[in-house]
Amino acid sequence: MEFISSQYAWSQQPWMLKLPSYTCTGLPPFAPSGDVSSSMMTPPLEKDSLYQLLRNSFADGVDTHTNIMKDWTLLENSVKILFMSRISKSGQDLSVGPSLAELASNCQININVYFDTQGTAVNNGESVPASAIPTYSPQCVADEVNHMKEFIANITGEMAHLANNNVTCNASKDDGGHH
Repeated sequence: MEFISSQYAWSQQPWMLKLPSYTCTGLPPFAPSGDVSSSMMTPPLEKDSLYQLLRNSFADGVDTHTNIMKDWTLLENSVKILFMSRISKSGQDLSVGPSLAELASNCQININVYFDTQGTAVNNGESVPASAIPTYSPQCVADEVNHMKEFIANITGEMAHLANNNVTCNASKDDGGHH
């Protein structure tokens, strides 16, 4: 095993990071998330690390990873971890992990974070109670998503109306062909 900084890993090969994991007791089993990992390490950025993670994750065919990361200033001693609790798939909510309250009351986290290249681990590699780790909940954007759905429905209706318009252009030699 090789120990490298998350700054180096994100700038070179982010897929090689070993992700933190959790162990919970007293909770029902979670649904397998399939195409979404139950935990993700976001880039060590001062702000917008979740946005930049998503931007980097969905860049294929749109932008290069190098171009996305060119303006990043990666922090040296920062780790931000995203634990998924619920995802919506095919119109159904799936519980793929514990909520913040469940995490804090029922779970231990194996951080998998090291201080140096010799493998000196946080908390000597032992799991820590999830309640001991500071949390941040991203801002809910449900209202903005609903507003966007309404906007798209309105613009689609306008486009359908324009497509059914009978406007035609008639060219004539007298006026240079402009009507």
